[in-house]
Amino acid sequence: MIGKRLEARPLDLEARTDAKVLSGIAVLLEELAVERGLAWSDIARLCSVSVSAVRAWRSGESPAPELRRSLARFAAFLDLLEQAGPVDDPAGWLFMRLADGYTTTAADLYVAGKVEDLLEHAQGRLTLHEMLDRWDPEWRTATRSEWMVTTNSDGDRVLTRRR
Repeated sequence: MIGKRLEARPLDLEARTDAKVLSGIAVLLEELAVERGLAWSDIARLCSVSVSAVRAWRSGESPAPELRRSLARFAAFLDLLEQAGPVDDPAGWLFMRLADGYTTTAADLYVAGKVEDLLEHAQGRLTLHEMLDRWDPEWRTATRSEWMVTTNSDGDRVLTRRR
């Protein structure tokens, strides 16, 4: 039974992408920027295009078909995270650090093509460490942050070096 669920998820993402790609570029950009609250630079990064490309799309230029599909797939991915996740705020979740003391975010994994792993993790079928090990077996040393945010005695937040 689990095997069938695992196979259904990429197919579900593709079906959702097929439906979204029928929307106009303005509709997709509106959904991502206004409804989801993503910055134009975030949309560009997650769809592997330049910010100037997104700016051109906003001005009415049509993207190449594969870029239109990339935009639709990203919007479909966010919908799937929210509906099947359960991730209440998918756009916000993408940019949170996945583990304390490390710089890696879900957006990093999305850009690296680890979409299915992110869905598995969001649904509790893949642990954080399993997902990160699949992405980069050296993540514990490669993305370790030597800095952390702490609160001073006066209540101000400051960056301090980890010990």
